[in-house]
Amino acid sequence: MTNNTAERKRELTTIKRPSGVALILFDSTAKYNSLGAPVRIELDETLDHIAKDDSIVGIICISGKHDSFIIGADIQEIRKCESKEEVHDLCTKGQILFDKLNNFPKPAIAAINGSCLGGGVELALACHKRIATTEKHTIFAMPETRLGLIPGLGGTQRLPLLIGLKAALDMILSSSTISAEEAHSLGLIDELVESANLIESAEKMVLEYAKSDEWKQRSSNRAAGVKATPQCKVELEPEKAQKLLAISERAIKLRTKGNYPAQIEAIKVIREGLTHGYEKGLIAESNAFAELASGEVSANLISLYLNTEFAKSSAQAMVQKINGSQVKTLGLVGAGVMGIGLAERAAAAGIKVLLKTKADKMDAVKEELRQLAQRSAQHNKSDSPAEKESVLQTILDRISLVSEQKDLDSADLILESIIEDESAKKELLSQFSKQKDSLILATGTSSLSVKKLSESVEKPENFIGIHFFHPVALMPLVELISHPGTAKQTLARAMDLVLKLDKTPIVVKDSPGFLINRLLTVYLFEVARLAGEGKPLNWLEETMLEFGMPMGPIQLMDEIGIDVSFTVANTLEEGFGERMKSPEIFHKARAIGLQGKRSNVGLYLWEGGEKRVKINPDLLEKTGAVWTEEKCPEDEKVKLTERMLYPMIDEAARCLEEKVISRPREIDFALILGIGFPAFRGGLLRYADTRGLRQIVTRLEEIYSESAARGTSSQRQVSSLLKNYAESGRSFYSLAGAKE
Repeated sequence: MTNNTAERKRELTTIKRPSGVALILFDSTAKYNSLGAPVRIELDETLDHIAKDDSIVGIICISGKHDSFIIGADIQEIRKCESKEEVHDLCTKGQILFDKLNNFPKPAIAAINGSCLGGGVELALACHKRIATTEKHTIFAMPETRLGLIPGLGGTQRLPLLIGLKAALDMILSSSTISAEEAHSLGLIDELVESANLIESAEKMVLEYAKSDEWKQRSSNRAAGVKATPQCKVELEPEKAQKLLAISERAIKLRTKGNYPAQIEAIKVIREGLTHGYEKGLIAESNAFAELASGEVSANLISLYLNTEFAKSSAQAMVQKINGSQVKTLGLVGAGVMGIGLAERAAAAGIKVLLKTKADKMDAVKEELRQLAQRSAQHNKSDSPAEKESVLQTILDRISLVSEQKDLDSADLILESIIEDESAKKELLSQFSKQKDSLILATGTSSLSVKKLSESVEKPENFIGIHFFHPVALMPLVELISHPGTAKQTLARAMDLVLKLDKTPIVVKDSPGFLINRLLTVYLFEVARLAGEGKPLNWLEETMLEFGMPMGPIQLMDEIGIDVSFTVANTLEEGFGERMKSPEIFHKARAIGLQGKRSNVGLYLWEGGEKRVKINPDLLEKTGAVWTEEKCPEDEKVKLTERMLYPMIDEAARCLEEKVISRPREIDFALILGIGFPAFRGGLLRYADTRGLRQIVTRLEEIYSESAARGTSSQRQVSSLLKNYAESGRSFYSLAGAKE
């Protein structure tokens, strides 16, 4: 190999520099670098070739992508494995390759610019030194547990030794992202440089390291046949380490209730390595990885990840395809909780915001915006107080409070989030529709007909529904609702806004309640019927929490707001008639003035709009609802779960039948992102398949008949689609059934 020549391979390029340092350039034909089989094979061959080339003094592993290093393993490759043994073999071979890199006879440096995730971090750990850029897009994460997996290429063994057990547990168990500065402070990165100096600085690091005493000792050990062990910068005291692992394990079991096994397995594997040595730790790691990767939880979490990424990439493709679809200035009408939350999120994402509010409310709105922006500014733990203040001020500077309609003239898109009243929204939209021709108008309605609202605007092709969920900062899903006249450019601009806010868009048909609120209302109606039949409220809460919901249904009603729930319920009853008639107890709760968490007086009593105090005694006294000290029997929990979820499954089948949404997987990922349906179960319809549709139909017929006999609902019928699937032996995800 001669100076300044490049031998091009399909995934890697080797470039020898005049100094004798060789760049191993990871530059996949795909958008991002991953560690699929072609990359691993080429890396193995490249290392063998360079090891024999006496003219090369060291190597730099670097990416050819401008904004990413390596984003991890090839998930599709793992999914295609047909057996646990095949996964185990995949993992073991990867460990051997990274051990080869760690034992390489010449200095190996990882030079990182951009996203370094999962297997990318593990490759960097296997190198002898690591250097990274100070760019904001240079981030590090070990996201495997979010996918139901653990690091499988030695990461569980190398990371604790390099940065300490506590920091390693934080990275692996939380799957959280850290900045380059945080990585440097932890000791994961040895040096930070400007991106323009990355190659030269990495080259200097290689050359200096080759002359260091540390490298000479490694070389001496290698000559003596001593295999290199992971770099150890942090001494781990055995007793303290075991105590920390035990505490972490208890906390994880308490939080996940055993539903997400990857985190517990990660702790066990780390413990094995610390107790019995690196080699034993690797064996435990590959065994655990294979077991998890072959399990249902990991399959469900990976499907969620892929479906979410597909939704985002499809939206991005549409935005890029249609010129003029970008949102640079957002107009917001309505400075309530939703409007203020959207203003802060948009400004934090770099969008200029014009927020219309009443003149006498501006000071109060400014204070609420400041409080929200402070939370955003505090997000990056590595920023200094001065940097945090700068971030805060930047966010606030992007938001202009205005009081006149004409002040929103420069907006690319105006979104209203006023009271959920059809006539009020129509009047407002009619006023704004007389502005410039290119203006996109959007409604933030949670249930009203977008087609009906479009009748009030002069250019209905420029009108769309954009339904965000509360709280905006935390809820990742956004429903986009077109009406028959919505133009593609309008949809593209709405998608651009959603993507810039780092949300996941899903396009749903204009229908009462759209998708999420329609299914959620069916769930809450069934909860209300059970309460009306005398089932203890705490049994309902306990049952759904054990099922895996993030909160019980009673608390959820308070989070949403009784008044908001009632408005949505009215819309659904108007649209679907008796089948969606709200239960009597629902009206009783509304009649006694309960509002929810934000007023401190809901089904529960709250303190400061945050802390739950106790069940509201007025609710029990005036509605006949029950709260008991008795524990719910296990067989009763099974029946309650069926009562609360099976009607929801039936309604989801209707949504497919009516083409509110196209595919079962879209319903599943939307419910996981929109209401927190337990991800480990794969979604509502994946859960239905595991229960068996014939069994569900039989049970639904009993539920509908019993509630009609009690007078808590009219006689309901199981949907045609669900019946047909059950009778034909299909499932929602079967090849013979509905499209995935």
